[in-house]
Amino acid sequence: MSELSLEIVEGPGAGRQVPLGEPLVVGRAQDVQVVLDDPQVSRRHARISPRGEQAIVEDLGSSNGTFVNGSELHAPAAVGGGDEVLVGVTVLEVRSMAQISERPSPNRAHRRAWARSSIDCSTPGPRSEPRRLRSRSSRSSCWSC
Repeated sequence: MSELSLEIVEGPGAGRQVPLGEPLVVGRAQDVQVVLDDPQVSRRHARISPRGEQAIVEDLGSSNGTFVNGSELHAPAAVGGGDEVLVGVTVLEVRSMAQISERPSPNRAHRRAWARSSIDCSTPGPRSEPRRLRSRSSRSSCWSC
């Protein structure tokens, strides 16, 4: 059986890791297992439960929805190592122990800061239109990021 972990890779608390050894409720309420300081997250937003080599993600009736790899959840969904769960503006990555050994942290805070400082996103993009934001999950980045 593969041990899984959740890591906040974007948003408040980036870099924090939580072992996924039991079902975890994610939200803003102080009585949930993974408390997020994100105003877009509901008090009890989602549940992530380990199930063998994978985990099951369920939205708990949140106001802003729960997304897995860019798709909004409408029913529980299975996730595995490398999959991303978006709640509010916080991105959680499901990681296996092997992934953690290979690459200790996928925390993107520094990479995004570098991209913002070195790319002029106001220059025209494809088809001579202003640079449009493209969606990867429900996050956005410019065409050249």
